[in-house]
Amino acid sequence: MYCAYLYYFVHISKIMNNSRLIPTEKIIERLQYENPWWITPEIPAMYKEMSKRLYFELFYPFVKAIN
Repeated sequence: MYCAYLYYFVHISKIMNNSRLIPTEKIIERLQYENPWWITPEIPAMYKEMSKRLYFELFYPFVKAIN
């Protein structure tokens, strides 16, 4: 999953090449910090216990279609 997000980020950053205010490395570091389950398949208990967002049922089929 992490690779897919990184792929999209790199693609978008190439499109926005002229407007780079934050270095790519810093953005990737922050994404890794805020989303540890991208690297390991384990979702921290704190996040597992949260209720799903209201739009989850509409959004999730699109996520499944990409994989």
